[in-house]
Amino acid sequence: MKFYYYFLYRIYILFTIKLKENQTPLTYVSTVSTIFIGGNIFTFYLFMNYIGYLPLIGVSWFLVFLGLIWLFNYHFFVKPEKFLNYGFKTDKKGGYVIIFCLALSLLTYILVANKNRERIFSGQDNVETVLNR
Repeated sequence: MKFYYYFLYRIYILFTIKLKENQTPLTYVSTVSTIFIGGNIFTFYLFMNYIGYLPLIGVSWFLVFLGLIWLFNYHFFVKPEKFLNYGFKTDKKGGYVIIFCLALSLLTYILVANKNRERIFSGQDNVETVLNR
């Protein structure tokens, strides 16, 4: 949990110091962290679909799910501003850890998406059925 609060803190610092915003709206922090969480959940979902545990769903359902994650994230983690009370410091080591986690998440998403694409277009799934969902 402390890592997630540190992640929120670094996003907050990015908007306030690096982008020189006077008053950072917490909705920015919540939106960026929700995109990160949603991307990881979507990667996990694609992996579960690849091994056959979950069926493929439409994009609209995933967007509704992202909206619910955003509301939960904003009201329970970002709005109380607990991440500002931990006394985190902005150092290079922490920045490298955050960049590594983002890169690892992106790499994992790309690998799982490519495996799903190979499976779909190799004939294991009917392409018309997948595209019409």
